[in-house]
This record gives sequence, structure tokens and C-alpha cells, in this order.
Amino acid sequence: MNTLKIKSQEDRSRSTNATVVRSVARTAVCLVIMVLAVTSSFAQLASVPDTYIGIWRMYLNGKKVGTVQLLDYKGKLTGTVTNGHGSIGDGGAIQMYEVPGASPIVESSLSGGDLHFVMAAPFNTTNDFKMTLDGSDKAHLTFYGTQGRTIEFDLKKISFDENNAVQVQY
Repeated sequence: MNTLKIKSQEDRSRSTNATVVRSVARTAVCLVIMVLAVTSSFAQLASVPDTYIGIWRMYLNGKKVGTVQLLDYKGKLTGTVTNGHGSIGDGGAIQMYEVPGASPIVESSLSGGDLHFVMAAPFNTTNDFKMTLDGSDKAHLTFYGTQGRTIEFDLKKISFDENNAVQVQY
């Protein structure tokens, strides 16, 4: 003989509440996993040299001051920095750049998601930079000068066509 069990209204309510709680818990776990996956994938992205390759326009105090062009040459990041020999006057005012043109990037390395590179400078010297990605088309560039002085630049990745169409004005 088959027994038929009839649930009371209270039992059905408890069952529905338990189902809703399980559903909310699963959704919360999925959201946490998605956030962690996106965060870690961007951190991994920042350690891949290809994410740095391209033309990056340099801004200082909101003004265009040059470009960093990065490329892969035989498995190593290299490139050039244009207008890399400017100076900053009192109060952060941009002074006339000393040497127009581009200076080569002669060394580069990735460390902890940051790109460190060395640019050849006049008089057989070098200048050190650190580039940190803030997204797929934005970055931050720190120049390490003499006597512990640093200069901070904002970078925006641009296309080759955009770079060729705009001239940096002094």
C-alpha cells in the first residue's frame, strides 16, 4: 500500500525558504568567484609583455608631453621615448624640452605586474622608468631622476593612426 504524505502549509513554507536561502548562497558564491577571476586575470594580464606593446601618449599635469612606444624585438620589450629630455620648473610648469626626437629603451624587465625600463640619455647616461597598467588602455609612468626626484606621468594607449595625426606642441 502506498502512503501519501501531505505537507502542511508550515512545511511547505520552510521548504521554500530553504530553497531561497540555498539559491542566494549559490549566487553569492558565484559572484565572489567571478570577481576573483576577473581580478586575478587582470593581474596575470599585466605580467604579459604583449599588454604593454603599443603607443602610449604621455601626459603631465593634463598636457601632452610625449609618447612611449613599446614593441617586441626577439622576445624582449624595447622601443623609444619621445621628448624624454624635458624639465619641470617651479610649481610643476613644463619647460622647453632639450632634445626633440626619440631616445631608445635599452633595457626592460617585468616585476610584480610593473614594467621597468631604462632609456638611453645624452652624455652616455640612462634614465629609469616604471610603468604600471591601470587598465587595457591606461597606465601610470614614474620617472626616477637624480637626487631621488620622481616625475609622474599618466599614459593613454593610442592607435598608430592617432599618433601619426597629432603633433606634440611645445
